[in-house]
Amino acid sequence: MAVFPGAWVGLFSSDPAVLDSGTRYLRTVAPFYALLATGIALYFASQGAGRVLPPLLAGTVRLALVFAGGLAAVSLQGLFLVIAAAMIAYGALTIWFVAAAKWK
Repeated sequence: MAVFPGAWVGLFSSDPAVLDSGTRYLRTVAPFYALLATGIALYFASQGAGRVLPPLLAGTVRLALVFAGGLAAVSLQGLFLVIAAAMIAYGALTIWFVAAAKWK
């Protein structure tokens, strides 16, 4: 999606403003979808292991970053950067929490 964003966005609209915004979003945020997916997968694995609090806290950090950064963002591109940073924080924290956990 990050490599050919126009191909994806073009499936939903032909409006130049939508194509521009969608392309910028995918170029900025899509490279970090893997971290979001990893965080979600590890959250569910932790839930199955009965150790859900640390990944839940990572999700709370993500929410706080998006909320605070969203309020502070002065442009649409700034908002995209905030979303990307929140995905990075969520994925990295969840990976760290799960790796540092004492598993039985």
